Amino acid sequence: MQVTRFVAGSAWMIGMRWAVRCAGLVSTVILARILTPADFGIVAMASLVHGLLLICSEMGTAQLLLRMQDADRQAYDTAWTIGLIQSIVLALLMFVAAYPAAVYFKEPRLVAVIQVVALGSVIGGLTNIGTVMFRRDLDFKRDFLLGFYGKVVTVVPVIVLALIYRNYWALVY
Repeated sequence: MQVTRFVAGSAWMIGMRWAVRCAGLVSTVILARILTPADFGIVAMASLVHGLLLICSEMGTAQLLLRMQDADRQAYDTAWTIGLIQSIVLALLMFVAAYPAAVYFKEPRLVAVIQVVALGSVIGGLTNIGTVMFRRDLDFKRDFLLGFYGKVVTVVPVIVLALIYRNYWALVY
């Protein structure tokens, strides 16, 4: 029974990765027709700053919850709180790093972009930590649905915003 759940879970995870990548590919192809390479470049610079600071601030609370056999509500609440604090600290670091990054990349528009991405980091810190239970319990179907619908919910507005703004702000928002 456990082997069957593992195989089914693996199939769901592979399906999710492919579905998310296909949705990303479709959105990239559409956005490449609407936006300029410079638009993608500004967002890539902001993503670089975000990624570097995220790596430095990652604490691995979700992975710890996965390994805990007897994780209770208090453990999940603590992990969520730590994640929120981590997101707020990351946002503050990004706000501070926005100016030096703009100077380094010689791109003054980067300051506002990084600061908006920083706000997105705080919003990301509010996500439900309980989804870790899906992976711990090998319930990858729910993980798939959450990941896929989450991608669709972001792809559609980005394309609409790209049609409206026709610049990098569509990607940032």
